[in-house]
Formats: sequence, structure tokens, C-alpha cells
Amino acid sequence: MSRAAIPSNKKNDFINAWRQVCAYSFPRKALAEFSSHKKTPIEFIEDLEILRFLELGHKVRMLKMSDKSISVDHKLDISKVEKIINKEIE
Repeated sequence: MSRAAIPSNKKNDFINAWRQVCAYSFPRKALAEFSSHKKTPIEFIEDLEILRFLELGHKVRMLKMSDKSISVDHKLDISKVEKIINKEIE
């Protein structure tokens, strides 16, 4: 996982990749270990929390999910999602 375009090649051409959709589920023990550590080196560079689990030696399983998801990265994104949910309920 990366915020950069990966995989890449010698020409730095971006060809194809998967989009990351975050839906995390972890055992309590793994969460306790996560919270007891500061950001790990690669997590600090990428600013992706899941990388801390990998750097601490935990296995992470990825699942293929819908490509119809909407990012909620900022408070303003919540209203966009709520409008879509309300339209689908009506």
C-alpha cells in the first residue's frame, strides 16, 4: 500500500493498481500493540496507519470490495455520503 502510484516501472509509468478502501477489523491484542507504538518509519512517510501493523509484524488480509465507494477524509465529505444514503432510502 502506498499513496504513490504503484506498481511502477523504470520509466515511472503508471499502468494499473487497486484502490485502497479502508474497512479495518483487528483483534484487541493487535490494537493494544498498535496504540502502544509511535508511528513506524514507513507509516510516518506514507501516513497510512495500516502500515504500522505490517511493520510490527502483523499479517494484513486484503479483500476485493466494491469500486463504488466514496472517500470520507474530511468532515465535509460526510454530508456528501449522507445525501447519497438518503436518496437510496427514499
